[in-house]
Amino acid sequence: MHAYKDNKKGSFLILALWLFTLLSIFCLGLGFRTFIATKKTKLLLDSVRAHTLASSGVKLAIKILEEDKEGEENVDHLQEEWAKEKEEKEVFLSPKRVGSLTLNIEDEYSRLDINSASQEKLNNLFEQEGVESYDTKVKYILDYIDEDADPLSGNPESEEDVKNEPLNALEELLLIKNITKDDYESLGKLLTVFLGDAGKKVNINTAGRDMLGVLLDIVAPDKKEEVFSVRFGLNGIEGDEDDGYYGEGGEDVPSEIENDFKTTTDIFRIKSESEIRDANKKITCVFNRNSGKILYWNEK
Repeated sequence: MHAYKDNKKGSFLILALWLFTLLSIFCLGLGFRTFIATKKTKLLLDSVRAHTLASSGVKLAIKILEEDKEGEENVDHLQEEWAKEKEEKEVFLSPKRVGSLTLNIEDEYSRLDINSASQEKLNNLFEQEGVESYDTKVKYILDYIDEDADPLSGNPESEEDVKNEPLNALEELLLIKNITKDDYESLGKLLTVFLGDAGKKVNINTAGRDMLGVLLDIVAPDKKEEVFSVRFGLNGIEGDEDDGYYGEGGEDVPSEIENDFKTTTDIFRIKSESEIRDANKKITCVFNRNSGKILYWNEK
């Protein structure tokens, strides 16, 4: 009889241990799921905050550009306030939530507009950037965007693979025959689609050394050394205090290149990047300062 009672107690004890084990496993699982859900919620909230911060960066950039427009000097160059990279840390929200914002503004006229650029300029630029079979690829691009259905010499054109209209976004390059992702990434920092016929002139004060070299080699090779000495100073280093500029308080643009270069701009590329803990947001937009309109918006 005692043995039966002992066995019964033992069975209840084993059952209780099993129930306790199952309950512990359930609680652990519930706790883990709660932890994951809480972490996801925090990441989502931080993502929203990062987006708000990046959007605020765009608004700040627009304010800087509008204030620059009100200045006395009617010329745009890289020594102005808008051209300086801005980086702020420990901004936004409360002291417990640390965020960072990096803001960069670029003159869109420092780029070559692919919709209005000549075949010679595109050939020189593509060759300089090391694009394979650059001359053939330039022909495909020009056939893709020109208004007629006539192919360039030695280059077939069909209705299926051409647009016969200007590109609306630079990403459309990837739709053109023979243009690779590497080509796009190499040329993306030098080309634009937002300037139209006005893009035939590049801002001599903001174009980089490579872009200036490509254009001057075509229009006025003998002026290349002179322009470089003004833009990059005596030390030849781009982007330091020794650099100069053309227009108004700067040097006069040589008459030989007036038809190919300008000194003012109205369209800018804004890059605003924010980070809050593990969340980050990058916004790139193109802004027309004269009209106050945003021409392009991309978020990552």
